[in-house]
Amino acid sequence: MDKNDSLKIECTACIQAKQAHNPFPRQSEHHAEKPGDLTHTDLWECRTTGIHGLKYFISFVDDCSRCVAIEFLKTKDQATKKFKNYVAYLE
Repeated sequence: MDKNDSLKIECTACIQAKQAHNPFPRQSEHHAEKPGDLTHTDLWECRTTGIHGLKYFISFVDDCSRCVAIEFLKTKDQATKKFKNYVAYLE
């Protein structure tokens, strides 16, 4: 056994956790052609509770125009209603 062999990491989880990836491209190859065709959304939990007990926020980013809409929520189950409101706004 070589002295350097004992320093090799053979644990699969350790190897995967330390894997590096290439940076995301600055520009996407595909963009929506019309506003409302594609929307990126995410639901986040705030670190602290805000005014009126608001604890979460949901973001909507239109792929074509890059227009951003953010809605604040008290509970996660309100996300469906906010999404329906956003779709109604687009229509």
